[in-house]
Amino acid sequence: MTIDFDTLLPFRIPVRILKTFGLWLTKEANWIYWLFSIINQLVMIELFTFLQFVYLFTFQTFEDFANLMSLLPTFCSIVVKSLNLCYNVNEIQTLMSSLHDLFEFCTTTENLKLRIIEIDRIFKIFWSSALLTCFLGALVPFTVHELPYKMWFPYDTSNFYLFWLSASYQIIVTFCISAVDIVMDSLPVMFMSYAVGALEELKHRLASLEKHKQLNVDGSINRNKVDNLKQFLKIIEMQRTINNFIKRIERIFSTVLLAQGLMSTLIFCTTAFSLSIVQDLAFFGKLFSYLIPMLFKSFLPCYYGTLVVSISLDLSQSLFSSDWIYEDRHFKKAMLIFIENGKKPMQISAIGIFKVNLATFTRICNSAYSLFAVLKRVNQY
Repeated sequence: MTIDFDTLLPFRIPVRILKTFGLWLTKEANWIYWLFSIINQLVMIELFTFLQFVYLFTFQTFEDFANLMSLLPTFCSIVVKSLNLCYNVNEIQTLMSSLHDLFEFCTTTENLKLRIIEIDRIFKIFWSSALLTCFLGALVPFTVHELPYKMWFPYDTSNFYLFWLSASYQIIVTFCISAVDIVMDSLPVMFMSYAVGALEELKHRLASLEKHKQLNVDGSINRNKVDNLKQFLKIIEMQRTINNFIKRIERIFSTVLLAQGLMSTLIFCTTAFSLSIVQDLAFFGKLFSYLIPMLFKSFLPCYYGTLVVSISLDLSQSLFSSDWIYEDRHFKKAMLIFIENGKKPMQISAIGIFKVNLATFTRICNSAYSLFAVLKRVNQY
């Protein structure tokens, strides 16, 4: 089968970003790149997070606390995700190389092609929303002469030169880290999108499974049972390949999904609370635009996780829509194996703590609203 498109299209920009910022620590990386990676992470991620943590013990108003807590959980999750990425980068590279296994069983690539184009566009929109947030944050020092983000510094930032030094550090780091963070959140979603496309192809093949028919002299149908059994055995093999692929996604990215899921409630809550009390238009624009990529972060994996479950559950129904009743006992025995394998739906969980699906996203939003109500009540007193 000829593939007339770039099968790794969604990964081109993300891998380039990770390489640029020293997070693509594959086996081929030399010691200079390792040193660059360590310094880069210390300056951009760990130092930025540490300075926010210190401010947590020095804030003066409840509004400052809410503004800090809308960003601090994001950077805490970035620390976890960056360490997970560096630890699993070779497995991620291997998983990317194994994508050709999904195409190997496809009679057509239309479903996968559409999913690849879709997730590539979603990534670009996701990244653009984060860049917009950083841009609006960069305007804050020029409009209200305040630092864009709440953070402790070991010097007096009211000094003109030290103020702009601190503001420049925050602006540069947030632009860089936002790109890295969006990539780290997008990687599991991209792989899940490939899995969804492969499942859609599998579902299509099952629904259209029928015998190669030839007419006998008397006009009756002669069915090529042996050939069709071979086709169905390939479908079973494809089912196992997709299932193993999804398990590998879960094994590599479950820590990332857990960190994002646990932090999302706090981020949604504190950001919404800050929006309800902020007075300055520049800060309002920054916070409102910040909420958009945060919603993307939680919604996208839950959406694709739901697609994985729903399509995998539909596979048996697609099989029953085929011409199975006329098959021989060998085909029906293989059919039982397929149904047995499909009794438990393919799904992704975050270290077994919660399932990655839209029901989880709904619970996150409900929890965020409940916590938001508590913060509003506390602020009134």
